[in-house]
This record gives sequence, C-alpha cells and structure tokens, in this order.
Amino acid sequence: GFAVADAYPNPFNPTITVPFIVPESGEVVISLTNTLGQTVHSESLAYSAGQHQVVLNASQHASGVYLLQVKYSDQSVQQKILLMK
Repeated sequence: GFAVADAYPNPFNPTITVPFIVPESGEVVISLTNTLGQTVHSESLAYSAGQHQVVLNASQHASGVYLLQVKYSDQSVQQKILLMK
C-alpha cells in the first residue's frame, strides 16, 4: 500500500528527501505548512506504482518547524521536520 518513510536528513538545510511508495499509478501531493498554518510549498505530480523520492529545497524559507504532508488518493501522511539554517 501507500507508505511514506521518514524524510531525511531531519533537521535539514536546505534540502530534505521524502521517500514514498505508491501501490498504483496516481497523483501525489507534497506540501509544507509553517507553524502559522500557511502552506509555503505545494507540488502535485503523477507517479507510477513503486518506490519514489522527492527532494524539497527550502532555501527560501525561514528556519523553524514545518509540517510535511504527503497525500495519495484518500490517504495522507504527516511528519514534523525542522529547517535549521
């Protein structure tokens, strides 16, 4: 099934790798939300079934805690990540 491994490295600066598995081809939405609840980054891409990874670059964002969310179909996985500059 759909699974998201721990994003690494965490803490990170400025890039973090997000590994995930999708059971069938479909759209995956990856977003970053700051502590104020503002979405500071969102991307949506179609992936084939299998294991994938996305590298996010947060160099334009301030240091701090972000909520990383990975959505596939009706499923969603969230992780707290820390950007340290």
